Amino acid sequence: MSDGDDAPPRFCWADLATADAAAAIRFYGALFGWRHEDVPVEGAGTYTMLRLDERDVAALYEADADDESPAHWNAYVCVADADAATGAAQELGATLVAAPFDVADAGRMAVVRDPAGAVVSVWQPRRHAGAAAAGEPGAFAGAELATPDAAAAERFYRALFGWSAVADPDGRVVFEARGRRVAGLYDLAAAGVDDVPPHWVVQFAVDDCDVAAARVRALGGGVLVEPSEAPAGRVATVHDPHGASFAIVAATAA
Repeated sequence: MSDGDDAPPRFCWADLATADAAAAIRFYGALFGWRHEDVPVEGAGTYTMLRLDERDVAALYEADADDESPAHWNAYVCVADADAATGAAQELGATLVAAPFDVADAGRMAVVRDPAGAVVSVWQPRRHAGAAAAGEPGAFAGAELATPDAAAAERFYRALFGWSAVADPDGRVVFEARGRRVAGLYDLAAAGVDDVPPHWVVQFAVDDCDVAAARVRALGGGVLVEPSEAPAGRVATVHDPHGASFAIVAATAA
């Protein structure tokens, strides 16, 4: 999904931190038809690549036993320079979660928490450019920021990545760069939601949102927000059996 160094930063990858990798592989394989391959990582256990056909679409890993954080999906923004992006984020008020480090020869990454509290990763591609499929059923479909202050989020991400918050033709507020949609933006305060912390929601495309939501339930997960018509199509927010939440989006809306 990389468009070259001159492309605006955009979401290119997602991975799941979970307490039970084997169970997660079964759940997501049954839901999306993903195949998997375990890749040993020196000093860091196993990183499992998740594939649609033979194309990488996401990954997962089993969190350390002493890691008390709940299961969650991580969203990655591709950047030209992970160190520069991390430094800029901190200057703009972000908190450093993980300092820039090399992931073998695949790329270089870092993790930051934006000023409102939403965690996002930056990825500087080398051998691995990110998801090799996007938008089609079973593939990565982007991410949406849920935040209590959309105006502050726009200022931060505009300064960091060059994104602007604009209303798309359907009236939904989205992040754009150079006239291209790069992410969603959901204002928790405007929606009257005050009990949800700021976070990025990873999205995956499906053929039929209602069918996929029912499948999530049948596989032991749950539905947080029932399928509904959004301006760009039908979407639902769900969670896997270990509580990691994500969105499923009709492929025509991805």
